[in-house]
Amino acid sequence: MEQADYRLRRGTPLTVGGNLNWTPGYDTRLSETQSALQGRKRVFDAYALWVMQPGMQLRLAASKSGPADYFTGSALDDGLLRETAQTVTHSFVNWQLRLELKL
Repeated sequence: MEQADYRLRRGTPLTVGGNLNWTPGYDTRLSETQSALQGRKRVFDAYALWVMQPGMQLRLAASKSGPADYFTGSALDDGLLRETAQTVTHSFVNWQLRLELKL
């Protein structure tokens, strides 16, 4: 996982940042005839933070932005019959706008 935060010029109350989480795809042999598959998965989250006054800030965040689909699957091959199954999972961007207050 990689993360970055950047505060704009001195005196500007805006900070932006994000992180990238990447899982490579792989195949795993479970037995002589069975294997499991995992597709690569990339997720990017980003935010902008506006500090309005000490103890009060406004945050806009986008979670799970990036390529939307990834898959998992399995295969069974006994020499006579080859059976495969695959699941594709859709991911949608989650937007949040929050007013954060410190008590």
